[in-house]
Amino acid sequence: MEQNPPFLPFPNAKSFASASFKAQSGRHIDSLPVEILIMIFLYVRDNPPERFDFYRNPIDDSLNPINDDALPWTLCKVSQRWCTIAENTPDLWRIANVEMTWDKGRLMDSKAGKTILQRIIEMITTWLANAKYLSSDKGVLELSYRSTKWDVGDYDVAILKTILEYAEWMKSFGILADFKMMPHLEILAGRTQRLEALKIEALGMGIYNRLDLKAFADAPRLRSAEIAWVTEFWRTVQLPWSQLTECNVNERWITDGLGALVAAGLNITRARITTHENTDYNNTKLAAFDSFGMVIVPKLRSLEYAGGDEPYGFHYRCALTKMILPSLEELILRQWKKFVYGYAVDMIERSGARLTRLELYHTYRNKLQDVEALITYAMPSLKTLVVDINSDALEQPNADNILLFLLKEMRGPKPGFASLETLRVVARCCHERQYNRFDYRLLVKLLEETRNRNKRSSFGVSLRTEIEVLGELTPEYVNLTEQLLTSGCQMKEKPMRRFHKTLRNFYV
Repeated sequence: MEQNPPFLPFPNAKSFASASFKAQSGRHIDSLPVEILIMIFLYVRDNPPERFDFYRNPIDDSLNPINDDALPWTLCKVSQRWCTIAENTPDLWRIANVEMTWDKGRLMDSKAGKTILQRIIEMITTWLANAKYLSSDKGVLELSYRSTKWDVGDYDVAILKTILEYAEWMKSFGILADFKMMPHLEILAGRTQRLEALKIEALGMGIYNRLDLKAFADAPRLRSAEIAWVTEFWRTVQLPWSQLTECNVNERWITDGLGALVAAGLNITRARITTHENTDYNNTKLAAFDSFGMVIVPKLRSLEYAGGDEPYGFHYRCALTKMILPSLEELILRQWKKFVYGYAVDMIERSGARLTRLELYHTYRNKLQDVEALITYAMPSLKTLVVDINSDALEQPNADNILLFLLKEMRGPKPGFASLETLRVVARCCHERQYNRFDYRLLVKLLEETRNRNKRSSFGVSLRTEIEVLGELTPEYVNLTEQLLTSGCQMKEKPMRRFHKTLRNFYV
């Protein structure tokens, strides 16, 4: 195993780090020598963050800016490569993400397991002790523990307990682990006075398992909670529900999303509800959903609703049919299931809500008339509209028809369209041509019509239209780019290194 070199206090780091980093800026940050990384951190510490922008682009996302009242940069990656840096530059980081994967579990089970465990605990303790000393009374420490293994070992518990020893100083806490690990969180009881955000994701939990958790019942600063794959958690996990302003749910049981809104319904303003990827609808679940009453959330302003695969048969139940949201202003639909847009129209009408932002994704999975009806109903008060026109090779494409509908609405003298300030169309170009089922010329016409619309004196609001295209450099992609640039629009480009694609944003 490669040994980390001892920490070298570079007195001239401010003048020397720039040239040293430039010489190796083409390399991935994980491959840079520890000495170079330490110089980078020292340079950042000694310079305002805005002066570091020139060097920021080649750096991996492991470095992230944080709040203005905190130190300028965050070290949020935990690995052997970062050990020396983290131990010797504790004032440069505030986030600790500890992750245990199956391959690390194999190392723990080896003969050297005890030595490795001892080293990991020493490393975590050093980091957290430094953060405790530097965090002051604001509680800026952010901790998370992720274990993607489907079993629980003694070393998992030991590492988790090491992290939780510093619970009094944490601002946010997240855990992803087997549900058998969750009872160990009870040692946090009475120690979450500074906690503001909580995230719990339980693996391997069946629909008949229950998680009784009281550790976070007394958290006076808690405002945001995210619970995933925990059956009926809103009945069994004790949280200060009445003080939450944001609640995000990944459903394990068919009524988990509705139950969370009921529990946190008084002051909650933002919510996200997603469903389990492989949801099945047996008679027990259908009966539980049908017996659930209407849910009124008076202050909810933003709702994101998403789901998994299309269920077989016609037994699908949509939580939107049970909601009344009179203050709703933002609605984001990332739902793959059919008929959802129709339910959304009914929910908006039933609530008497006036939307200012509407984002529609996976439009190809819904009927064209439902897409048009939802946009038309929300249009009088809309300021921002986002429409995803990507197609599925197995579905009837709606892309061209949606673009034609937008063009028709833009050309018409309807007063409702006059309030729109931003229109964004999301498209994707792939090697598989069956996915490119939209007419590029319609995108160009949309930009041209925007320019013409803004010239009309009858519209008091200037419209900004954006065409967001993510794709590989295929001939179709190049052709689309040339056509959009020829139409006189401007372009912003961002390489997506993770996907080996390029994101281009065209706008007028």
